[in-house]
Amino acid sequence: MFKTVWQQLIQFGLVGGLNTLLTYLLYLILWRGVGATAAMGIGYAVTSLLGLILNRSWVFKSQQCWQKAAWRYYATYLTSFFLSMGLVHLWTQTWGLSETSAPLFSLVLTVPFNFILSKFWVFRQSGVKL
Repeated sequence: MFKTVWQQLIQFGLVGGLNTLLTYLLYLILWRGVGATAAMGIGYAVTSLLGLILNRSWVFKSQQCWQKAAWRYYATYLTSFFLSMGLVHLWTQTWGLSETSAPLFSLVLTVPFNFILSKFWVFRQSGVKL
């Protein structure tokens, strides 16, 4: 039986929350040493595999082959990564937003973007179209 969109959204949020917490912790540890943009990049890189595994197996229960799911996941993830880095750069360098809070503001755009693409493209069940 298919999970409801709300159940998937909650589970997606839990996985995302875990990944966000881990990414942010890495960011806080690293940003003074490597700068805000690089620290954000490292955090994304480290937590991406965890997100792929949990979203495929727990949230969307995808039966898609790993290779197909992985390339779509990383295409979505890479797009979100550049969106997040661009937003952090814009907000810290142009608008003077604090380097410790800028990544949190990027979530307003990247979370819905990721859920929609994950549900309807990356881990799409047969017969479900975007």
